[in-house]
Amino acid sequence: MSVPLAPILVAESSDSAFATRLRQVVSNTQQNHFPRVDYVSDEHIQSLADADCPWPSPGRARFLVDTTLKRMGRCYHILMRSTVLKELEDHIQSPSATGFSVKSKLWAVLAIGELYATRTFSAFPGLQYFAKATKMLHITPERPTLVAIEIRLLLVSLQLFQARTSKY
Repeated sequence: MSVPLAPILVAESSDSAFATRLRQVVSNTQQNHFPRVDYVSDEHIQSLADADCPWPSPGRARFLVDTTLKRMGRCYHILMRSTVLKELEDHIQSPSATGFSVKSKLWAVLAIGELYATRTFSAFPGLQYFAKATKMLHITPERPTLVAIEIRLLLVSLQLFQARTSKY
């Protein structure tokens, strides 16, 4: 059955938007919507991408990767759990042997884990990891690889999550 004006479900975003609008309609009190005013400038992100960012301790890195896999694995099938865990362990054992694209993917996974693991949003959690992962976007591979596609999907999902959960 084709209904031309039916809403299109876009994962969790339409559900939360619907719930917010329903709560506003049902509520007797006036609710104000504050637009987001805290944005990080592109220059700041670029400076973070060029700055030295220490790799987290092995325990912290495993925690952030596990957090990402638990949160993203429920709704999205972007990452293969066994592959990411193997790449992380290989990087922990021998950081110099890790390729640029795999390292960028791990930075993106760490950024998402930091965003999900942080309880307060006074700052932008995972921003430094996000900046490191975006360096991969400057390289357009002639033959796209699975890792390049995963990085782009991870960065897009990270930006969508930040937009949804940021201060209003």
